[in-house]
Amino acid sequence: MPIKKNAGRSIKKSSLTANKAIAAAKVAKEIFAKKRELPKAWKKGGREWNRVLGYFGTSRRRSRTKQRLKQRELVVSGHNRPLTLTGSCLCGGVKYVIDGELGAVTNCHCSLCRKMSGSAFASGATIPTALFRFVAGVELLKEWESSPGYRRVFCGRCGTPLLKKKDKDPDNLRFRPGSLDSDPGVKASKHTHVSSKAPWFEINDGLPQAG
Repeated sequence: MPIKKNAGRSIKKSSLTANKAIAAAKVAKEIFAKKRELPKAWKKGGREWNRVLGYFGTSRRRSRTKQRLKQRELVVSGHNRPLTLTGSCLCGGVKYVIDGELGAVTNCHCSLCRKMSGSAFASGATIPTALFRFVAGVELLKEWESSPGYRRVFCGRCGTPLLKKKDKDPDNLRFRPGSLDSDPGVKASKHTHVSSKAPWFEINDGLPQAG
């Protein structure tokens, strides 16, 4: 059987790839074994960061490695809450996923939010539309335009409020964190539209107040 001209090159390339993978694993283990304090070398673009990523040839492998290193960085620095948040409506028919963290959570006391929630106020957080996705129960969703350009999304079976969409800002959503099933790792930061608050409710939690 004739020997292919490139056979030696293929064996050499395969061996080189295996050696790089072993070397990368050693370097990663060495970095991961350090104390919980985050080393400066872990910063994006740092020498150790590039040293590990340099062992991976394809863009797909580099992307996977960056994701793993980022997750490790969050754990080492103490931010060990999940990067993906999940939630559902009261009846469990609608389920969603948020691929990221919440921004500031505020408690709105305007009359619309009070009536929408049936409570003294409605908590909300603004999130990028691209991070939010429904994974079940899309057929149960209902949408109502509460005021021009503002659409409220809720479960048509149990009535759980989920989102508020603004026509002028399609890139962001006003999300209702009360429907979360996982811990977002953030706390309410302030009360808004307090001039419209319910007369039977007093705010005494010490948070800033506006409106």
